[in-house]
Amino acid sequence: MRKPIFRITMLVSAVVGLCCQALLAQSEPIKPTPIRAPDEPFAETAAQTLDTAPLNRVLHKHLHDGRINFKALQQDTAARKDLAAFVSAIGVMPDSEPLASWINTYNALVVDAVLQCYPIGSVGDVPDFFSKIMYQVAGKQRSLDDIENGVMRPRFKDARIHMALNCGAVSCPNLPPIAFEQATLDDQLTALAVEVINDGHHVALKDGKLEISALFAWFEEDFVGEAGSIVGWVKRYATSENLKSLPDDIPLLEQPYDWNLGASHVEDAH
Repeated sequence: MRKPIFRITMLVSAVVGLCCQALLAQSEPIKPTPIRAPDEPFAETAAQTLDTAPLNRVLHKHLHDGRINFKALQQDTAARKDLAAFVSAIGVMPDSEPLASWINTYNALVVDAVLQCYPIGSVGDVPDFFSKIMYQVAGKQRSLDDIENGVMRPRFKDARIHMALNCGAVSCPNLPPIAFEQATLDDQLTALAVEVINDGHHVALKDGKLEISALFAWFEEDFVGEAGSIVGWVKRYATSENLKSLPDDIPLLEQPYDWNLGASHVEDAH
């Protein structure tokens, strides 16, 4: 019963690998894509059925300080089979899966796509990494851009999503050490929002201005929709008095985004 699934997984990996090789020959910059309306009504959200065990095994073995050790993962046959099994399960999961499954889907497919293209120094080495590498997701061919801007943002309308997605770059929020579970998702997302706002990297006060990650500028409408402004959203999750007491009209300065591969080089000890 398992062999056909494995053959399908290998076929998907081969197609993604060929797509990656073709894209490496192009030279278009990375550009975030706006939210877009769905082609058809969204399915009513149901219970989480996507099994996270294979993804958790990969994260347990090869995630260090929020970054994947791609070199070690590439050499780990068992972990690659676990990742391939999770990618196969993503292909046939119900479209009605809750937000936790869609976040896990995005993060796992980023890891898989990088692995198919590895070694690379940046996801920016693969032009249109987010829009032209296609996977079977919930019965449809979808890109990472489709998942984020065509499903998660319009369907679930939660700006904390941007704190949970890891796009494979240094400037992305860290990849959490365990996969998301719908039962604890609200607490997980809030904890990640607090972490990102207060880690000193994505938000920082400097010379009377608030330096912010480019994520806040790219997805401004999501943060404004929830808190009235980017500053308001920052203050909502701030823990320091300096950030809690920010004036609403403080000038914002967008940080350059570091697209270098956010990879760990720590030796796996598991």
